[in-house]
Amino acid sequence: MISNAGDGEIPLSSEMPPTVANKIQTKLTRAEFQVLHYEELLLLCNEQLLLVNNEHAVPSNASGNFANVADYVSASEAFDVSTMDENALVALRTMFTSAANAGFDEFYVTQGFRTQERQYELYANAADASFVARPGHSEHQTGLAADISYRGANIANSQQGTWLANNAHLYGFILRYPAHKTEITGFPAEPWHFRYVGQPHANYMHQNDLALEEYIEHLKSRGEITAAFAGIVYEIYYFNPGDSIELPHNNSFTSSRDNTGGIIVTVSQ
Repeated sequence: MISNAGDGEIPLSSEMPPTVANKIQTKLTRAEFQVLHYEELLLLCNEQLLLVNNEHAVPSNASGNFANVADYVSASEAFDVSTMDENALVALRTMFTSAANAGFDEFYVTQGFRTQERQYELYANAADASFVARPGHSEHQTGLAADISYRGANIANSQQGTWLANNAHLYGFILRYPAHKTEITGFPAEPWHFRYVGQPHANYMHQNDLALEEYIEHLKSRGEITAAFAGIVYEIYYFNPGDSIELPHNNSFTSSRDNTGGIIVTVSQ
């Protein structure tokens, strides 16, 4: 259950009948609950749902568990591809394996993590700066984004690009800059750019046709949503400073700051 500073407790789920919620709360003793406050959740956050765009820069204290791209998937030697977030790489490897089983066996990562210096160099030398984010505003600086090619070629308007666009959400990725969302994302269409957000978020965004910007606003306005993926039901909560959450000890959860001041907590049932 969620508590706001100064507020009383509310039911475990806003959609749960009061009689059911009361039975659950009666069965669980206070010793079986853990209370986590916004400030504590900040210390536990990963960066999977971090919003980075023209308005929101990569936080100076952003961190991640990085690994070598070549240890997981094929990386183009023609580009500077070295590391990415390890969770993203594990998911990327699974996605490429599934793609190979579908007949597309030569996907390559052409861009992974970039340093601030590298982003500045690309931006300063770009023939068309609209396709290159300003230094500090590129998702590549989080290590959660991958630019993908097929046999070294651009996947725009290709069978391979269509396969990725239609299936990436099953592996925790979203097509970050689709053509019909340019006014929302602030970037032109990039059919090669995929961003790792994890599950169930990628699946929910795909099913509801939401860009990351829209998804975060959706969570802010709702406060709580329910999502399901691969037979697992998740409760997803949006927290502002001063909020806290009370959970049974046997519930596993993850938390990610969104880079707009909030924290998104994902609880698996």
